[in-house]
Amino acid sequence: MRISRYFTLLIALVLTATAATAQTGSFLNIPDDVRELATGGVNAGSDAVIALDDDRIKADVSYLMWSPKGVASNIVTADLGYRLGKLAIFAEAGMNAYSPYDTYDEWGNSTGEYSPSEMFAGIGAAYRIIPGLGVSVMAKYVGSNLAEGARTSAVCADVNAVFRLKSLTVGVSGSNIGSGTLPMLLEAGARHSFSFGKTLTLGVGLDAGYMSQGQNGAVVASAGVDLKILDMISVMAGYHFSTNTAFEPSYVSAGLGVDIAMIKISAAYLTGNPYIGNTLGITLGCAF
Repeated sequence: MRISRYFTLLIALVLTATAATAQTGSFLNIPDDVRELATGGVNAGSDAVIALDDDRIKADVSYLMWSPKGVASNIVTADLGYRLGKLAIFAEAGMNAYSPYDTYDEWGNSTGEYSPSEMFAGIGAAYRIIPGLGVSVMAKYVGSNLAEGARTSAVCADVNAVFRLKSLTVGVSGSNIGSGTLPMLLEAGARHSFSFGKTLTLGVGLDAGYMSQGQNGAVVASAGVDLKILDMISVMAGYHFSTNTAFEPSYVSAGLGVDIAMIKISAAYLTGNPYIGNTLGITLGCAF
């Protein structure tokens, strides 16, 4: 099939993409949907899920007030997806704006303030190979502007695969592949939903993986639950664990969500960590 050949070619192209330099890009592995963040960051399929869902169009915008007592950055992300049959096309973008800091010349005179920032933009495709099995790939451009006169950039790729059987979803993913200067994350996860009549649905998710960047590395794991009431109100909680908290922090998370027709609103709160504690996030999305 022509679509299958094009999709295979896209995977080959983005996986061979490389870049010369980039800064940390640590915000790249923060979930852009706060419902995922509220359940500890459990990921079971990520972008590939769009190829399996019934919705034709999905869109959302998220805002995070990240680490208000630490780096105090503001993260804004947006994504849009359109599915046509077995194939779906999607795009994502994000900006991480840090708090400004004072700058000085070589004589110690103040020269004003500098506002460091990072951004990414990506475009990708997802394909349903057979009922219940989907794959996705996204090419991303990452730009970093953390210091005056020190702009850097990189190109990388995200690759995902997901299998869904009734209430069970299993996924594997690779994020930020293609540049050793970015935090590459390889993980696998699963999520299962339990229904209790027409009133309650309980989702339980687990995942684990390995994150690396230069000489840094950490084994990471997440566990989360999502209780949905009357198919409208969601109460979420989770825990994210890291073996190297200086590189990837551990945290406890909680959140609330409301679904009204095609509109989805959700909020998340992180605690249990002196560095990123009191982080708040909100997502406004729609699907139809």
